[in-house]
Amino acid sequence: MRKFNEENERIKRRYLQYLKRARRKDASTVQKAAEGILRFEASTNYADFKRFHIEQVNKFQDRINAEISKATGKPLSKSTIRTILNANKGFFLWLADQSGYKSRIRHSDADYFNMDAKGQRVASTVRETPYPSMEMTRHAFNFMPEVTEADKRNKAIFAFLMLTGARDGAVASLRLKHMNMIDGCVYQDAREVRTKNSKSITTFCPSSNGLRQMAF
Repeated sequence: MRKFNEENERIKRRYLQYLKRARRKDASTVQKAAEGILRFEASTNYADFKRFHIEQVNKFQDRINAEISKATGKPLSKSTIRTILNANKGFFLWLADQSGYKSRIRHSDADYFNMDAKGQRVASTVRETPYPSMEMTRHAFNFMPEVTEADKRNKAIFAFLMLTGARDGAVASLRLKHMNMIDGCVYQDAREVRTKNSKSITTFCPSSNGLRQMAF
């Protein structure tokens, strides 16, 4: 049965509210922070954060480096480990300024949550994602059925993705008003469209005729 430490729960709640209200972090970021901190707390058997000591971090690092992912059956990726450690580093940096913790936790204690240099390089490595060429997508497009209304809709959506390169979440939230038929572009307004990192994006299509045909 999972244990709880009431005082820990209260201070964690304050920190998560700080991330959400003061740092303006989105819900997914706050959730990841909560999960990362809980992992560390569980590794100490839910000891009071006021009893923090460096050896707890050393054991925690050993634990997550040896942990096997339930989803993949493999060790946790370096990027996942970095996310977990960074969540705790941010928490303890904040904790060192809080009343009741200042005398027990120093800002430098948070540095023990850093990864080693090799792990950092691996976690930061950008892997190339394979993607189909335009020739391949055109071939698939040409062989898509277009008998029913649903077929024609699917083919239009596929063509739209080919021409704009927009993310599926963004496309699902687009409206006709976001398409400019004259200039042949799509304005992904972050106020209304679910874009990555809530950034507004303007995508110009290779041919405005293609955009016009899809709209009609």
